[in-house]
Amino acid sequence: MIYHFKTLPSTNTYAMLNLETLKDFDVILADYQSAGRGRFNHQFEAENKKALLMSLVIKRNIPLEKMLHLSSLTGLCVVLALKKLNYNIQLKYPNDLIYHEKKCGGILVETKGNSAVIGIGINLHSHPKYYPSSHLEGLDVTVVLNQIVKMVEKKLSLLDDLDTLYKQINLYSFLNGKKIKLNQGKIIQILHVDGKGKIHYKEDTFHKEMYMHEFSMHEG
Repeated sequence: MIYHFKTLPSTNTYAMLNLETLKDFDVILADYQSAGRGRFNHQFEAENKKALLMSLVIKRNIPLEKMLHLSSLTGLCVVLALKKLNYNIQLKYPNDLIYHEKKCGGILVETKGNSAVIGIGINLHSHPKYYPSSHLEGLDVTVVLNQIVKMVEKKLSLLDDLDTLYKQINLYSFLNGKKIKLNQGKIIQILHVDGKGKIHYKEDTFHKEMYMHEFSMHEG
């Protein structure tokens, strides 16, 4: 079921507060968020009725160690859903969506017990304040939402086949092969992500790896 609101502080916050009464694959949709959230409690802003602002509730008996890969799975599903709509999106792990070399949206997964709330924000219109980067002009919110929900339902079983999940993610990676600066100031070259969700990279001549949740790059 889709619960559609004109405005909410945050679709994720609403879903988490009402998790006990919400059902598996219920969707919280808002035209506007007054206190949208991203990774590391960053604020997520979007102009009224100019973005897809949704949270998808997952209430299945998924073990915690597999739940940790839900953000990766969702990223892949968004890419594949938008590919069906003729938009070529890439993933900048752990949770950013890239279109034409710039960020067009992001994903925030929150869990409670064996349940999860998947927050997805995608910019559908250009706006100099909220989205000076990239947008997917011409897409209808309902069409995008339905495609994403169908794709998550179809691909959720990949949590039981992480090797296949991350092989597919590597096909759409924005970072693979790129040299980037980490927040610690180190320059590294991203190689790929393995079936455990570990990022493999080169630092100088050394081959190293780190878990995806440890990864934070310098944006400047």
